[in-house]
Amino acid sequence: MSNEFFDLIDDLNSNDTELVETACRDAAILLERHVSKRYDDTEYKELFSNSFLYDFRLNKEGFKRLTDRLLFILETNEHCASIAAWGIGKTNDDSFSQKLIDSLRVYLRKENDEVVYQLIVSLENCGVADGLPLIEEVAITPRLAKSSEYAKGVLILYRNT
Repeated sequence: MSNEFFDLIDDLNSNDTELVETACRDAAILLERHVSKRYDDTEYKELFSNSFLYDFRLNKEGFKRLTDRLLFILETNEHCASIAAWGIGKTNDDSFSQKLIDSLRVYLRKENDEVVYQLIVSLENCGVADGLPLIEEVAITPRLAKSSEYAKGVLILYRNT
């Protein structure tokens, strides 16, 4: 693995919130490129905070390290939880569905509208079926205006399929 990848992991472990947010964004982009096999897509070059990451090819070990770290951030860093959830959603991997549901339960109790919204979006990418009962709860929680409206749309979409 490259030095840039290890620097990214270090940034994900930082106490500096801005650094963690930027690293989560870069991790999400790396995950998306890996999953979609879009390594030749030059548009990604401008998306990374560090252009050297554009040349990095994620492998199975790197995928696991990034997703483990994003899940840890999701569980422990409310300020960066939304962007960490976004990154997990980029994997389109249903093995993360239960962890996203567990996090949704926590952030619903905390009434964090932004994180709840992003968790529902990520669940759509990673497997929403087991989360529908909790999404129903979000839909009837008026204090979560953005998430509630989105949840209603998700329920309509998935109940009719």
